[in-house]
Amino acid sequence: MNEVRFPYKPGIVRYLFAIIFFIIFAVFFAFQAQTNEKDFILNGIIKLSVEGTASLYWCCAIVGVCFVTWFTLILITGSRAAKEIILTEREIAAPKNKVSNKIVSVKYSQIYALKIYSYNWQRHLCIAHHGGELYIIENMLPSKEAFERLIQLVSTRANVQCR
Repeated sequence: MNEVRFPYKPGIVRYLFAIIFFIIFAVFFAFQAQTNEKDFILNGIIKLSVEGTASLYWCCAIVGVCFVTWFTLILITGSRAAKEIILTEREIAAPKNKVSNKIVSVKYSQIYALKIYSYNWQRHLCIAHHGGELYIIENMLPSKEAFERLIQLVSTRANVQCR
């Protein structure tokens, strides 16, 4: 068996769209907070004064800025570091998560389950081993075919069926 490497980086386009969306979101709510002159009533249940409504809008703007910061951090750290998943004869080595530069190595003999989770239109491969779990996110790999090949290689080398 030879060594196989997969680049593991965030999709730039997806994160750029998220950053642009949340910039617009934050600017919109900051503008609403500055120009608000009305009370806020939600279905007659929640009633906020003009000041309370402005505070709500400022909180929404701050949440938008936090998301812009988070997605920018992911994009910068993911683009700068040469992250990859490496499959050797005896182990798989992969980044701990999409932001961390820490590499986790798991011997195939320690893997007891492979599971695929799908949520928010993303698939995640969970590699359960005696030291915990390692998650690999499909959209961080170059293609769906690379994700399928990775699953097949880990399954074969660890002699564990993927559920």
